[in-house]
Amino acid sequence: AALTQKWRSVGMVNRSLMAVKKNTIWAIAKEIMTAFPAATVLVADQKDMSKAGRIEFLRRIQTTNPSVVLMTHGAFRRIRLPIEAEMAGISATMLRFERAQSALLESGSRGADVKTLGKKISDLSRRMERLVEGQDKAGADLSLAQLGIGALLYDEAQALKNLQVITAEPMLGIPTSSSMRAEDAL
Repeated sequence: AALTQKWRSVGMVNRSLMAVKKNTIWAIAKEIMTAFPAATVLVADQKDMSKAGRIEFLRRIQTTNPSVVLMTHGAFRRIRLPIEAEMAGISATMLRFERAQSALLESGSRGADVKTLGKKISDLSRRMERLVEGQDKAGADLSLAQLGIGALLYDEAQALKNLQVITAEPMLGIPTSSSMRAEDAL
C-alpha cells in the first residue's frame, strides 16, 4: 500500500489497483486510510461486482479518481481485458501449440500428444470465435485498459502459478494443463 502512494506522489501512476484475498480487503483498506489519510480508497464489495453493479462501479473508478482501488481476486477476474489483447494472447498460444504439433509430426510422432495439441488448438479456436460473437454484447462493459489503472498489485500471486508448459514428454511437476486464472493473468 505504501508503494502505491509513493508511486502516486512522484507522479509514476495516477491510480493503482490491488487484488487481494476476500478476508483481508477491509483490513488493507483500513491500513491504507490510517497510514495515508489523504488517500482515496475505493473498495469493491460483492454488490459492486455483481452483474448489475459492475458497470456502475467501473464508471466510478473512471470518474472519482481514487488513489487505490481494492477488490478481491474474484472481482478482478470479472473485469474483462480489451478484446484485441485477449485475441492476441489466444493467437500467440495457438501459434505455440501449432509449432509444437508440427515439431512432433516432423519427428514422426503420431500418438496422443499430437491429438492433445490438436484438441487444444480447436478449443482455443472456439474460444476466439466466442469472443468475436460476444464482442457486441460485451461492448457495454468497460475493459481494464479504459479504467486508467497505472499499477496492478496482485496479493498472493502464487495462485497464478499453474500456466501450461508444452513439453514433448510429460514430466513430474510440470503442468500439462493450464488454469484459467493463470491464463487470465498472463
